[in-house]
Amino acid sequence: MNWIDNSSSKRIVDISSTGGVAGFIITQSTEGSSVHYFDGLEVSSGTSPPSTSDGENEGHVQLTQVEMISSQRALLIGSSSLNINPTNALTIGSLYDISASGNENPNLQLIHSKAGVDLSQIITLDETFWGEEYIAAVIGPTDCLIISLEGVVSNLCQGGGSSAAIDSYGAIWISSATNSLEFSKVIPEKGDDGQISYVSKNLQLPENYEINSRLAKNSGD
Repeated sequence: MNWIDNSSSKRIVDISSTGGVAGFIITQSTEGSSVHYFDGLEVSSGTSPPSTSDGENEGHVQLTQVEMISSQRALLIGSSSLNINPTNALTIGSLYDISASGNENPNLQLIHSKAGVDLSQIITLDETFWGEEYIAAVIGPTDCLIISLEGVVSNLCQGGGSSAAIDSYGAIWISSATNSLEFSKVIPEKGDDGQISYVSKNLQLPENYEINSRLAKNSGD
Protein backbone atom coordinates (compact mmCIF):
# COMPACT_ATOMS: atom_id res chain seq x y z
CA MET A 1 0.00 0.00 0.00
CA ASN A 2 1.11 3.56 -0.68
CA TRP A 3 1.31 5.62 2.51
CA ILE A 4 1.23 9.32 1.61
CA ASP A 5 3.21 10.35 4.70
CA ASN A 6 5.61 7.35 4.58
CA SER A 7 4.11 6.11 7.85
CA SER A 8 3.98 2.43 6.93
CA SER A 9 6.29 1.68 9.86
CA LYS A 10 3.58 2.67 12.35
CA ARG A 11 2.00 -0.14 14.37
CA ILE A 12 -1.40 -1.22 13.03
CA VAL A 13 -4.00 -1.34 15.82
CA ASP A 14 -7.20 -2.16 13.89
CA ILE A 15 -8.61 -2.23 10.35
CA SER A 16 -12.18 -2.21 9.06
CA SER A 17 -13.09 -2.29 5.38
CA THR A 18 -15.79 -2.97 2.83
CA GLY A 19 -14.60 -6.08 1.04
CA GLY A 20 -10.95 -5.13 1.57
CA VAL A 21 -11.19 -2.45 -1.13
CA ALA A 22 -11.63 0.67 1.01
CA GLY A 23 -11.86 1.44 4.71
CA PHE A 24 -10.16 2.79 7.82
CA ILE A 25 -6.91 1.91 9.59
CA ILE A 26 -5.89 2.86 13.15
CA THR A 27 -2.14 3.31 13.65
CA GLN A 28 -0.03 3.92 16.74
CA SER A 29 3.37 5.59 16.92
CA THR A 30 5.44 7.56 19.41
CA GLU A 31 3.46 10.64 18.32
CA GLY A 32 0.16 8.99 19.28
CA SER A 33 -2.85 7.44 17.55
CA SER A 34 -4.15 8.27 14.09
CA VAL A 35 -6.94 7.00 11.86
CA HIS A 36 -6.34 6.74 8.10
CA TYR A 37 -8.70 6.14 5.17
CA PHE A 38 -7.55 3.85 2.38
CA ASP A 39 -9.03 3.42 -1.09
CA GLY A 40 -7.36 0.73 -3.16
CA LEU A 41 -3.64 0.98 -2.47
CA GLU A 42 -3.66 4.65 -1.43
CA VAL A 43 -3.62 5.50 2.29
CA SER A 44 -4.28 9.01 3.61
CA SER A 45 -1.83 10.69 5.98
CA GLY A 46 -4.27 10.27 8.87
CA THR A 47 -6.10 12.29 11.50
CA SER A 48 -5.34 12.36 15.23
CA PRO A 49 -8.19 12.69 17.73
CA PRO A 50 -8.34 15.91 19.76
CA SER A 51 -7.01 15.78 23.31
CA THR A 52 -9.57 15.49 26.09
CA SER A 53 -7.66 17.90 28.32
CA ASP A 54 -5.55 21.06 28.15
CA GLY A 55 -2.82 19.54 30.34
CA GLU A 56 0.63 18.91 28.90
CA ASN A 57 0.69 15.17 29.67
CA GLU A 58 -3.00 14.44 29.93
CA GLY A 59 -5.88 13.57 27.69
CA HIS A 60 -4.01 12.02 24.76
CA VAL A 61 -6.55 9.68 23.15
CA GLN A 62 -5.46 6.15 22.26
CA LEU A 63 -7.65 4.77 19.46
CA THR A 64 -8.52 1.10 19.95
CA GLN A 65 -11.28 -0.05 17.57
CA VAL A 66 -12.87 0.99 14.26
CA GLU A 67 -15.96 -0.49 12.61
CA MET A 68 -17.41 0.43 9.19
CA ILE A 69 -21.11 1.31 9.16
CA SER A 70 -21.30 2.34 5.49
CA SER A 71 -18.97 2.60 2.50
CA GLN A 72 -17.25 5.81 3.71
CA ARG A 73 -18.31 6.03 7.34
CA ALA A 74 -17.29 4.29 10.56
CA LEU A 75 -17.48 4.43 14.34
CA LEU A 76 -14.28 4.71 16.33
CA ILE A 77 -13.54 3.91 20.00
CA GLY A 78 -10.86 5.78 21.93
CA SER A 79 -9.57 5.99 25.49
CA SER A 80 -7.68 8.63 27.44
CA SER A 81 -6.68 9.40 31.01
CA LEU A 82 -7.18 12.53 33.07
CA ASN A 83 -4.74 12.90 35.98
CA ILE A 84 -6.91 14.29 38.77
CA ASN A 85 -4.07 13.96 41.27
CA PRO A 86 -0.67 12.18 41.26
CA THR A 87 -2.15 8.91 42.56
CA ASN A 88 -5.41 8.77 40.60
CA ALA A 89 -5.89 8.77 36.81
CA LEU A 90 -9.47 8.83 35.56
CA THR A 91 -10.19 6.87 32.37
CA ILE A 92 -12.33 8.59 29.73
CA GLY A 93 -13.99 6.46 27.05
CA SER A 94 -14.80 8.21 23.76
CA LEU A 95 -16.84 7.37 20.67
CA TYR A 96 -16.29 9.11 17.33
CA ASP A 97 -18.32 9.22 14.11
CA ILE A 98 -15.81 9.38 11.23
CA SER A 99 -16.09 9.80 7.47
CA ALA A 100 -13.74 10.12 4.49
CA SER A 101 -13.40 9.45 0.77
CA GLY A 102 -10.57 9.03 -1.73
CA ASN A 103 -7.27 10.16 -0.22
CA GLU A 104 -8.89 12.55 2.24
CA ASN A 105 -7.91 12.54 5.88
CA PRO A 106 -10.86 11.28 7.95
CA ASN A 107 -13.15 13.78 9.64
CA LEU A 108 -13.73 12.97 13.33
CA GLN A 109 -16.78 14.02 15.33
CA LEU A 110 -16.98 13.18 19.03
CA ILE A 111 -20.49 11.85 19.73
CA HIS A 112 -20.07 10.27 23.18
CA SER A 113 -17.65 10.63 26.08
CA LYS A 114 -17.87 9.20 29.58
CA ALA A 115 -15.51 9.12 32.52
CA GLY A 116 -14.87 5.86 34.35
CA VAL A 117 -14.68 2.90 31.94
CA ASP A 118 -13.64 2.27 28.34
CA LEU A 119 -16.06 1.27 25.61
CA SER A 120 -15.19 -2.15 24.21
CA GLN A 121 -17.31 -3.30 21.24
CA ILE A 122 -19.15 -1.91 18.19
CA ILE A 123 -21.93 -3.94 16.56
CA THR A 124 -23.26 -2.94 13.13
CA LEU A 125 -27.05 -3.27 12.96
CA ASP A 126 -28.73 -5.09 10.08
CA GLU A 127 -31.03 -2.76 8.14
CA THR A 128 -33.39 -5.70 7.49
CA PHE A 129 -34.36 -5.78 11.18
CA TRP A 130 -33.38 -2.34 12.49
CA GLY A 131 -34.43 -0.22 9.53
CA GLU A 132 -32.49 2.82 8.35
CA GLU A 133 -32.83 4.80 11.58
CA TYR A 134 -30.31 2.85 13.67
CA ILE A 135 -26.81 1.98 12.47
CA ALA A 136 -24.91 0.46 15.41
CA ALA A 137 -24.86 -0.60 19.04
CA VAL A 138 -21.85 0.10 21.26
CA ILE A 139 -21.12 -1.85 24.45
CA GLY A 140 -18.88 -1.22 27.44
CA PRO A 141 -18.77 -2.41 31.08
CA THR A 142 -21.09 0.45 32.11
CA ASP A 143 -22.62 1.39 28.74
CA CYS A 144 -25.22 -0.08 26.40
CA LEU A 145 -25.75 2.43 23.59
CA ILE A 146 -27.56 2.66 20.27
CA ILE A 147 -26.45 5.04 17.51
CA SER A 148 -28.86 6.62 15.02
CA LEU A 149 -28.18 7.40 11.37
CA GLU A 150 -27.64 11.05 12.37
CA GLY A 151 -25.03 10.04 14.96
CA VAL A 152 -27.29 10.60 17.98
CA VAL A 153 -26.38 8.38 20.95
CA SER A 154 -29.13 6.91 23.18
CA ASN A 155 -29.32 4.20 25.83
CA LEU A 156 -30.20 0.79 24.41
CA CYS A 157 -30.54 -1.13 27.70
CA GLN A 158 -29.79 -0.73 31.40
CA GLY A 159 -26.21 -1.16 32.57
CA GLY A 160 -23.43 -2.34 30.30
CA GLY A 161 -21.92 -5.59 29.16
CA SER A 162 -18.64 -7.49 28.85
CA SER A 163 -19.42 -8.78 25.33
CA ALA A 164 -22.20 -8.76 22.76
CA ALA A 165 -23.25 -10.33 19.46
CA ILE A 166 -26.15 -9.96 17.04
CA ASP A 167 -28.00 -13.10 15.90
CA SER A 168 -29.52 -14.04 12.56
CA TYR A 169 -32.83 -12.40 13.50
CA GLY A 170 -31.39 -9.01 14.48
CA ALA A 171 -31.53 -9.54 18.25
CA ILE A 172 -28.52 -8.37 20.30
CA TRP A 173 -27.29 -10.69 23.08
CA ILE A 174 -25.30 -8.89 25.81
CA SER A 175 -23.46 -10.64 28.64
CA SER A 176 -23.49 -8.85 31.99
CA ALA A 177 -20.28 -7.17 33.12
CA THR A 178 -21.14 -7.69 36.80
CA ASN A 179 -23.08 -10.98 37.02
CA SER A 180 -21.79 -14.20 35.41
CA LEU A 181 -25.32 -15.67 35.25
CA GLU A 182 -27.12 -12.78 33.54
CA PHE A 183 -27.68 -11.83 29.90
CA SER A 184 -29.77 -9.20 28.16
CA LYS A 185 -31.49 -9.78 24.82
CA VAL A 186 -32.55 -6.70 22.87
CA ILE A 187 -35.13 -7.46 20.18
CA PRO A 188 -36.09 -5.04 17.36
CA GLU A 189 -39.79 -4.78 16.56
CA LYS A 190 -41.40 -3.09 13.54
CA GLY A 191 -44.75 -1.46 14.16
CA ASP A 192 -47.69 -1.19 11.75
CA ASP A 193 -46.42 2.27 10.80
CA GLY A 194 -43.02 0.83 9.85
CA GLN A 195 -41.24 2.46 12.81
CA ILE A 196 -38.68 0.38 14.70
CA SER A 197 -38.81 0.01 18.47
CA TYR A 198 -36.92 -2.44 20.64
CA VAL A 199 -37.62 -4.53 23.73
CA SER A 200 -34.99 -5.60 26.28
CA LYS A 201 -35.36 -8.91 28.11
CA ASN A 202 -33.28 -10.09 31.06
CA LEU A 203 -32.20 -13.73 30.86
CA GLN A 204 -30.75 -15.99 33.55
CA LEU A 205 -28.33 -18.88 33.04
CA PRO A 206 -28.53 -22.03 35.20
CA GLU A 207 -26.10 -21.79 38.12
CA ASN A 208 -23.91 -24.60 36.74
CA TYR A 209 -23.32 -22.63 33.51
CA GLU A 210 -22.08 -19.27 34.72
CA ILE A 211 -19.67 -17.58 32.32
CA ASN A 212 -17.38 -14.55 32.37
CA SER A 213 -17.55 -13.56 28.73
CA ARG A 214 -14.86 -11.50 26.99
CA LEU A 215 -15.87 -12.15 23.36
CA ALA A 216 -19.13 -13.08 21.66
CA LYS A 217 -19.70 -14.17 18.05
CA ASN A 218 -22.68 -15.27 15.99
CA SER A 219 -22.85 -19.04 15.40
CA GLY A 220 -25.45 -19.91 12.77
CA ASP A 221 -29.08 -19.29 13.73
